[in-house]
Amino acid sequence: MELDNQHWEQLRVYAHKLAVGYNLPPHTSAEDVAQDAMVSLLKALPEYRESRGPLIAFSRAVVRNAVTDAVRRAYRKFGNGFDSLEECGPKEEPSDDWEKDADNKVIVDQLLSALPPNRRVVMEMAYLKEMSRVEIAEILGVTPQAIGLIIKKSLKELRELVK
Repeated sequence: MELDNQHWEQLRVYAHKLAVGYNLPPHTSAEDVAQDAMVSLLKALPEYRESRGPLIAFSRAVVRNAVTDAVRRAYRKFGNGFDSLEECGPKEEPSDDWEKDADNKVIVDQLLSALPPNRRVVMEMAYLKEMSRVEIAEILGVTPQAIGLIIKKSLKELRELVK
């Protein structure tokens, strides 16, 4: 039994949601933590045996443990100011409704593809990568106010598409 592309994407999103849930130390990105988790999963897959239960459950456990380990490593490297990992840990477990999450991602991708490329990039940075307007403005070489205007226009256009 193998993981198909949909499951890989769901596991990547799950890892990212777990990582985002932590109060990560400086110089640590949720995307890096999620990538580390996916590499750990690739390494662990040869160890999987059907007698251990469903492959997807095994995979989620590997990803969850890998995210926790990556966060611990980051705190050891950069310091955390917390007495235990539980104090900075995720507030809640990410949604288990993978089909709904996957469907929502497809819908969001379709809606964003209707935007002009320059506005689509800004919306992806703001909402999918959770970057601030200041961060986006620095990367694109414009003012945060210009980013705000692009977001406002894009949201208006997206609302019209959804109606």
